[in-house]
Amino acid sequence: MIACGLFVLVYQSPTSAMNPFPPPTMPVAMVLPTSTPTFIKLPATWTPQPTFTATITYTPEATITPQISFTATSVPTAQPTEEIELDASEYPYIIQGEPVAVAASLFNSARQECNWMGVAGQAHDVQGRPITGIIVQLGGTLEGKVVNQLSMTGTALNYGPAGYEFSLADYPAASQGTLWLRLLDQSSIPLSGKVYFNTSDSSSCDQNLVIINLKQVR
Repeated sequence: MIACGLFVLVYQSPTSAMNPFPPPTMPVAMVLPTSTPTFIKLPATWTPQPTFTATITYTPEATITPQISFTATSVPTAQPTEEIELDASEYPYIIQGEPVAVAASLFNSARQECNWMGVAGQAHDVQGRPITGIIVQLGGTLEGKVVNQLSMTGTALNYGPAGYEFSLADYPAASQGTLWLRLLDQSSIPLSGKVYFNTSDSSSCDQNLVIINLKQVR
């Protein structure tokens, strides 16, 4: 009963001397003074003062652009180098016989009419064997028109295993030494001199094909 009474006493008054573990003493609460607002009064006559804002104006400096002048110098135009024609005997290939004009129908039966004119032939090596794969160049003029064609031996078998052929016109036309033919290697270096030949305007179509054969001499 004494213990119960002591417990009730401590419970009701925790700060009594009977409590072996009293609570910590709380600090005294601070009392703040009451704030009283003070209003600012303007004078009876009040004139607003003008404010000035400084403005800085920037003027860019003039920019000097250097002037560059060029003096045109004439450049000499390169003149085409004229091809130097060697003597026919200095080439490894020469003409075999003379150019012969025959009827084209002898090698192609479909050319019975006078609607074609050309030049053809073949090439042989030193042993007289047909040699294929050599470039054949046809050049010159015919009736005022420039002629420049390329063919290769072995492409026109009507004239032999190493035959070649060029078509000149769809009708017989006469020319005197304005057309030529030669052989070239794969680097376009001449293997023969230019072989000049004539064509005929024969209405009988018995001379509308010029045969030119070439052979290797060394």
